[in-house]
Amino acid sequence: MNEKWKLVLEWNESELFEEETKYLIEEVGLTEEQALERAEYSDYSIYYDDLLMALSDILDEISKKNKYFGYWIADVNNFGWLNRDGTKEFKATNSGDFLTEILPNTDCRFQIFRNRNRLKIRCWHHDNPTGNEYYYIRPMTAKEVEKYRGF
Repeated sequence: MNEKWKLVLEWNESELFEEETKYLIEEVGLTEEQALERAEYSDYSIYYDDLLMALSDILDEISKKNKYFGYWIADVNNFGWLNRDGTKEFKATNSGDFLTEILPNTDCRFQIFRNRNRLKIRCWHHDNPTGNEYYYIRPMTAKEVEKYRGF
């Protein structure tokens, strides 16, 4: 079956750094050295907050169809430098917790794709710089939630 995944969100701080540097050189008139130094200390958190708000909207839309809001299952392929596979069940009711539960606790670049009520995240980081780390996330079924909650 050919699955249609649509890219919906992307985080790449290196790209933001490059754009900020270019802006500082071309629009502000700084030298390359000055621009690189200033861009290094720029705060990109506002862009991350925008990403989290957009992801919240997506998670809310997916969860509307699910009786149990915030219960998720993630399958990972090629995790880290050992390229491990695994599954994680978790509860996350906001986008920040959602990403924290899934992504490694390190600086990373990622893309989020959507196919109906499922998400796929492609991730790059120091232990997997090639971007072949994928997470496939979907809401839990009622039966899975009951098992997860110990009923």
